Amino acid sequence: SLFGRFTYLGTSMPLNPTIRSFIKHYDCINLCVIVCGCLLSLIAVNNKHMEMVQMLLDKGADVGVCDRNDKTPLHFAVQNKDMEIVKMLVGEGAKLIKQYPYDRSKNFLHIAVYNKDMEMVQMLLDKGADFNACDEDGKTPLHLAVQNKDLEMVQMLLDKGVKLNKQYAYNRSCNYLHIAVNNKHMEMVQMLLDKGADINVYDRNDKTPLHFAVQNKDIEMVQMLLDKGADVGVCDRNDKTPLHFAVQNKDMEIV
Repeated sequence: SLFGRFTYLGTSMPLNPTIRSFIKHYDCINLCVIVCGCLLSLIAVNNKHMEMVQMLLDKGADVGVCDRNDKTPLHFAVQNKDMEIVKMLVGEGAKLIKQYPYDRSKNFLHIAVYNKDMEMVQMLLDKGADFNACDEDGKTPLHLAVQNKDLEMVQMLLDKGVKLNKQYAYNRSCNYLHIAVNNKHMEMVQMLLDKGADINVYDRNDKTPLHFAVQNKDIEMVQMLLDKGADVGVCDRNDKTPLHFAVQNKDMEIV
């Protein structure tokens, strides 16, 4: 189609008078955006055409339009770490809490946290993004930050009031503390405990962080958890205490 050819030209080269004139005089911009696979998204993610994005917005382009994967222009801009276009789209009313099925239903904040983009995360939080939102696996942005071993990001999210003892379905229903212990990240574990994480929280197999540390033969982590008051007598679903696993591992030091 004619507009399809303009879409290709507009996203593959700098804005030129022909493209500028076409956008300026075309009255059904939202129809073309939908038919051609979300022109605004393509522009935002591929070449960061700020001027063209602004022209499309001025023309009334729908900032909430989705491509065939249900991704909006804002998803592309956040993935692309393009702060200016993100601010532009949010300023035009792009919704920050929209979920989408592509890539495990992560929302905008999940994407920014996964990218370790502190500035983007701060901006999204300031604009009202839900820091307790879950993806289809039940993971919150904090789960991703802990998995990424991103202390600074974890601190930022904790300061916002994230619910620390929230369970989730991914990886045997472990919570934040289980992940940090499994990652053998002492500083992360200390931070979570200082913020009120339940040291005896259990997963769906009734294993506590101490079970994990013992199974990992992580004596430093075991000692920290014991010093913090971890219950040595708690049993998992198979009635095994941490001591059972230490004996099973023939780990004399931990025994």
